[in-house]
Amino acid sequence: MGPFRQPVPNLVIQKPCLPLVLLVIHLMVVLVILGVFVWADNEDSDEKYLGGLNLGDKLFNWHPVFMTWGASCLMEGALAYRALRFYPHRRKKTVHGLWNAAGCALLCAGLAVVFRYKHETHLASLYSTHSWLGIFTCSLVFAQFVLGLGTYALPGVPLLTKQHVYPVHASLGLASTVFAAASVISGIDHENTLLGCAYSVGPICEREGLAVGGAAERGLYSWSVARFDGSI
Repeated sequence: MGPFRQPVPNLVIQKPCLPLVLLVIHLMVVLVILGVFVWADNEDSDEKYLGGLNLGDKLFNWHPVFMTWGASCLMEGALAYRALRFYPHRRKKTVHGLWNAAGCALLCAGLAVVFRYKHETHLASLYSTHSWLGIFTCSLVFAQFVLGLGTYALPGVPLLTKQHVYPVHASLGLASTVFAAASVISGIDHENTLLGCAYSVGPICEREGLAVGGAAERGLYSWSVARFDGSI
């Protein structure tokens, strides 16, 4: 009989996450995606919609669409290990990576259209709290993606390295979610201010509901991470 071999530690920590919490988060993701698209695509500017989507004078309107869709993809990627917790680890990792890759691609598209629009219309860039917060968040997300890709997707990385990187990767993922929520809320608030979307005694502008929905969605996610932590 050969020498006794110590079992290899498993990086996957199986802990339950409330199905109801997951369902609510998924529904909020869908509502935010649809709500922002309707806000941007509707041409009724009198009702404080953005006025439509095209690659000409309405190029900027793709910015909130792409950025929100990108953040939503990142959210779904973060939830992959919980929503698919009964599937094999390799499949969960693949879904996690694909969602995050799609999210990063959409964030790049959102940044590209806003910088192109600013350049073509000779408007200042990076002058608001939202713009700097957004750049910081995107930089954090891209760094997180590279870290995860280099550590968990490339072959030959020692298991000990993966174990040491995991707390950093998980913490940066949660931080990215929090900063993404702040970026979304500040961006919608900034655009509402430019549109004159305000109220005195009547109901708030419905676009503020998108900010509240985005904050609630990410708040629920943060709570589920803290209460039902899993492994990457």
